[in-house]
Amino acid sequence: MITVVNLNPCIDKTVWIESFKYGGLNRVKDSRIDVAGKGINVAVAFTQLRGKAICTGINYVEKGRLVESFLDEAGIKHDLITVPGEVRVNIKLFDESRKTVTEINESGYPVPKDIIASIKSKLTTYA
Repeated sequence: MITVVNLNPCIDKTVWIESFKYGGLNRVKDSRIDVAGKGINVAVAFTQLRGKAICTGINYVEKGRLVESFLDEAGIKHDLITVPGEVRVNIKLFDESRKTVTEINESGYPVPKDIIASIKSKLTTYA
């Protein structure tokens, strides 16, 4: 089993647009959302390779249930510390005519300093 540390979970919203018009109106042809973040992505890939992973680190009050539900559905154990704030949303805009992706990524909420000791404790437990 591996332990992954996810300090900045996110929701990637991918939208497909026929031909992106900078400064103009763009209609979305299709869209999807994916829970992500470096640690979560590693846990998912390792699980798909038939490994076992546990995901620890930070989660947020707002939209945090989406992260937990995703991990549950993927069969990935998790032991996250929930803090005030909102899971960041990143927009991935796929321009079908040019076959290009433009990314617009939010910054994560700051983690309260008093949580650092809790994170260290969890890491010590899983090390």
